Amino acid sequence: MAITLYDLAGAEADRRFSPFCWRIRMALAHKGLEVETIAWRFTEKQAIARSGQGRVPVLVDGERWVSDSWAIANYLEDTYPDRRSLFGGAAGRALSRFYNNWADNVLNPGLMRFTLLDIFRHLDERDKDYFRRSREERFKVTLESFVADREQRVEGFRQGLAPLRLTLQTQPFLGGEAPLYADYIVFGAFQWGRCISDFAVLAADDPVAAWRQRLLGLFGGLALVLAAVGIYGVVSYAVTLRTREVGIRMALGAERRDVLAMVLRQGLGLIGLGLAAGFAASLALTRFLASLLFEVRPTDIATSAAVAVVLAAVALAASYLPAWRASKVDPMVALHYE
Repeated sequence: MAITLYDLAGAEADRRFSPFCWRIRMALAHKGLEVETIAWRFTEKQAIARSGQGRVPVLVDGERWVSDSWAIANYLEDTYPDRRSLFGGAAGRALSRFYNNWADNVLNPGLMRFTLLDIFRHLDERDKDYFRRSREERFKVTLESFVADREQRVEGFRQGLAPLRLTLQTQPFLGGEAPLYADYIVFGAFQWGRCISDFAVLAADDPVAAWRQRLLGLFGGLALVLAAVGIYGVVSYAVTLRTREVGIRMALGAERRDVLAMVLRQGLGLIGLGLAAGFAASLALTRFLASLLFEVRPTDIATSAAVAVVLAAVALAASYLPAWRASKVDPMVALHYE
């Protein structure tokens, strides 16, 4: 049974912006665990009442309801020890607690000075009254006043990231050569701002921005590699099974280039059908796919086209190489191929 994650959403169901939910989405991807995310909004507290509180993320695993991002991360680590570790050991877990407290008490409040009004603007209409009232009571000023001086504040905020920046200048991730939960804690904060606001908190050439992009591409890139490997294996095997057919055609006088062209044409036909079916399915499942994507809309044509080109190239290579090898085999040997 897939794990369920209640995930904070704006007016658009695919605008998922909670820094705490992003931590857990990345943690689940890190663990390779299947998850179904449910768009949740501030005024839908009854939906998560079984968790005993009123905030997300809330993770449901069978009969177990777990709330609070730190508690969920520890639950995943302890419940699924056979999966890739989030902390890299007891010492890593202890250090991650520091990152968790730093993000909750320094980083997130700092980012809120830039994003609070943008959050309000992207909320579902049912949430807006609650959000404005609760935040203005907390901060003792209007939302507009709270962010009014953000242009003046941003340089000081960037300077305060110096320890983070210096670390990421010498290693690709906070976890070292590969990301750990500490990366996802900090990533969640910056992803929160990126999902909800167009205000540039980070400079384009900031090593922190480059680190964020590495994390965004990490799991999407892995999924693409796995898909490509799978396609290559299936198509290559299917073409290899036709070695005897290639031998017969060669024995009957077919030219090598004609045989290769035939195999490639048939391969292209299958590729086209597969890509068309995949694109149609992605459109039909837009709402479901939106909850699984990292900052890519399911209707993003550029991304779909890039993925299609990569997979088509892989499938063509998988068609060509076995056919080329088969065409080089002596026809009499190929005739005996099983």
